[in-house]
Amino acid sequence: MGSVLGAAGLFGLWHLLPSSALVRNAAVDATFGGLPLWTISVPAMLAAAGTGVFLHWWRHTGRSLLAPMAVHLATNSGGPAVAWWVLAHR
Repeated sequence: MGSVLGAAGLFGLWHLLPSSALVRNAAVDATFGGLPLWTISVPAMLAAAGTGVFLHWWRHTGRSLLAPMAVHLATNSGGPAVAWWVLAHR
């Protein structure tokens, strides 16, 4: 269990730089209005760490890496694709 939590912690830290971009996001700024960087980045990194635990559990119980990889790819590709579509159809 310790190795899973350690890997999940590293997964959360890996998302530090992307989460720091949230303070420059207009929608996040309109919703949370100028909160300090740590109040946005820390919850985002904790959510990424929790997702890492979930993806490990899913891989372990499903005995396959395909489904967790597909979900990770969909979330990483889906956000930019939706943002592009919204901006292109204004």
